[in-house]
Amino acid sequence: MTPEEILEIHRNDIIEYFDDVKEVYKKTCSVIKGIFLQDEVLYHCVESLFLDIYRIRAFHGIEIIDSHKKAAFTMKWVSKLRPISIDKNYKETNYAQVRLTANDYFAVQAGIWHLNVDFDLLFDCHKDFIKNLIYTLHNRYVTGEILSSMMYLIEKLTFNETKKT
Repeated sequence: MTPEEILEIHRNDIIEYFDDVKEVYKKTCSVIKGIFLQDEVLYHCVESLFLDIYRIRAFHGIEIIDSHKKAAFTMKWVSKLRPISIDKNYKETNYAQVRLTANDYFAVQAGIWHLNVDFDLLFDCHKDFIKNLIYTLHNRYVTGEILSSMMYLIEKLTFNETKKT
């Protein structure tokens, strides 16, 4: 099957997923001043992750893709294609670093959204880990498969934290 055929078959799922990820942006990043979301680029992120997932399913013979892989490939493509742009007319210098890493922060948020994880608890308990993950997404190339393992560990780590409280 060609990529075009794959995308056409999954068009409704892609549109639904795009809407869900855009909602994550609205809830988490829209409050950051001086940035804006490019819908076309975000839509391309969603198409790219659907193609990756299709390839993984075909290559490895996987029937159902778990939440860790969905989270991982969402993070991979959002951090790679960077659908958030900095408004060049925004002059305030406060939060400059936040704007520069907004795509990576959004990638983590959009990925974590798939997991059974309270992001605030995760961030409160493991702030250094999240900062390191954002740094890694911003400065390194990480495969979706590696991120998938990390998502599994994040979910287990946070589950153990909720049992303690």
